[in-house]
Amino acid sequence: MGCFSSLLNIARSDSIGGVEIFISDFGEYLAQNGIEVTIASNQKLNKRTNNNLFKVVQLPDFGYIENPTKIIRLKNLLVALSTIGRLIQSSRPDITQINASSPTTLFLGFLIKGLFKVKTVCVVHGTQCYQSIMYNMMFKLCYHSYDGIIFVSQSSKELTEELFGQRSNNFVIRNGVNIIPYPDRKKLHKATLVGFAGRLSQEKGAINFIQAALILIKSGSDLNFVIAGDGPELLRIQSMIREYENHFKVIPWIPHENIRDYLSTLDLFVLPSYTEGLPLIMLEAMSVKTPVLVNNIGGMPEVVIDGITGFLMEDNSPETIACNIIRAMKDSSSVIVEKAYNLIELEYSYGVAIQKWEDVMNRI
Repeated sequence: MGCFSSLLNIARSDSIGGVEIFISDFGEYLAQNGIEVTIASNQKLNKRTNNNLFKVVQLPDFGYIENPTKIIRLKNLLVALSTIGRLIQSSRPDITQINASSPTTLFLGFLIKGLFKVKTVCVVHGTQCYQSIMYNMMFKLCYHSYDGIIFVSQSSKELTEELFGQRSNNFVIRNGVNIIPYPDRKKLHKATLVGFAGRLSQEKGAINFIQAALILIKSGSDLNFVIAGDGPELLRIQSMIREYENHFKVIPWIPHENIRDYLSTLDLFVLPSYTEGLPLIMLEAMSVKTPVLVNNIGGMPEVVIDGITGFLMEDNSPETIACNIIRAMKDSSSVIVEKAYNLIELEYSYGVAIQKWEDVMNRI
C-alpha cells in the first residue's frame, strides 16, 4: 500500500488502556491491508490478539516501576534499546513510531532516532502529560529531533505548539475505529440505562458520574446506571452506591472485544473526564449508534457537536452532569445518532486513518 510497507510501533504504559487497544487493533487492520507491523511494548498485547497478523515483541518496563532503583531503570532502558535496535536492523521498518506516554518513552525515541538513523515519528495521544515537569523537560529536548509529530486532535497540536513552538512537521491524524454493522441491543432491556466505561481513576471523572447519578436517584428519577471498569476508585464507588444498588450495576472490567456489546445496550454513554485526547471509547459508542454526553475538553468537541452529533457539558461537576443527562435523554433522537454514525464512518474509520498516515509519510 502507498508509500510505506512496514511499521515498528513502540509503546510503554502501566496498563492496557485506550492507547494500547488502538495500537493493537489498528495494527491488525494495517496488517490486513498488506503492511508489515511489529509492536514492541512492556504490556502483553499478544494476549489481546488471537491471530498472527503482526509480531509482538516484549520489552522490559523502562518507565515508572514501583519503587525502582536508578540502576534497574537504566538497565531496563538499555535492554529495551538493544531489543529495538535488533528489530530495526533485522526488519528495516519504513517508520518507527513512538507513543509519547512518559519521559522515558520520549527519550527512547530520541536515542533510536540518533543511533539508528531511522524515520521516527512521535504520537501525542493527549496533553495531560504536560502537567509533569519532567515530561515537559524531556519533550522540549526531543521536540525538534523527530521526523514528524502526530497529534490525535487539533486541540492537542495547538496546545503543544503554544508551549514548545511551531514545527512544519506537526500533523493531526485522529484516532479511528473499525466500522462494522452492529445490532442495536437497547430493546433487549426494559430499563433506561445510562453508562460509563473506563479506568476508575480521578482523571476520568467516574466519581463525578456516580455523584450525578445519586442526585438524579434522590430526586425520584427511574433511570438505571451502569459503570464498567477497574481502578483505584472502585472500592469508593461500591461504597457510595451501596444504599441504592437497585439503581446501579458495576461491571469490574469488560474485555475490549466485548465493549461494543456493552455500549450498544446503553441509552446514553457519559464520559465526564477531566482530561482527554480523542478517546476511543467515545468513537466506539458513536459507531454503535449510542448517543454520547461528554465534557467539553481535549479533542471531544471536535467530534461531538452539541445537539447535532451528541451532547457537550460545559464542565464535569456532578450537578452539571445530572442536568445534562436529563437534557440528553429528552433531546436525543435517531437523527442525532445517525449523524454521529455517519461522521464516524466518514472521518474516523481505520481506512481514513491509513490514508492520512500515507499522506504524512509522503511529507516527511
